[in-house]
Order: sequence, then structure tokens, then C-alpha cells
Amino acid sequence: GVPLAGAIAAELAGEVPRTFEDYLFRGEVFCAVGDPRGLGDLEKAIDLRPASPLAWLAVAEARSMAALDADGAEAAREAVRS
Repeated sequence: GVPLAGAIAAELAGEVPRTFEDYLFRGEVFCAVGDPRGLGDLEKAIDLRPASPLAWLAVAEARSMAALDADGAEAAREAVRS
């Protein structure tokens, strides 16, 4: 649940991601707890492996959730462009 994700996020905050998997995992965890660094990590994962459907799905999901939270038309358009 969220308390576990928060504990994992706190631990990951002190780590330096190096690989595609590092960025993908940390991005997913940060997004799960509402940390805005999550989307940046997911976008870095795409930079490292642009053909990864899993990374694109994670970015689309993160942008969609951000659009719901922002309740703004531009955020919704950005989520759809993913």
C-alpha cells in the first residue's frame, strides 16, 4: 500500500539511478506517492530505451494521473500526446 511505497520512495530518494530499470522503478514508485520527480525519471527511462512499451505506458499513466490532479485542459492534452 501507500505506507510501503512511501518507505520505498524515501529509501530511493537517496539513490542515484544509473540504468533504464533504475529510472523506471524509481519513477513508478515516486509517481505512486505523488512525488513530481517520478515523471522526470520515467522520461529519462524513455531516453535510455525509447522502444520500451512499458516505459511509454508508465509515462502515459503518470501524465494521465497528473492531468486528473491538475484538472486542466493543457495537462489533459499532454497526457493524450504520450
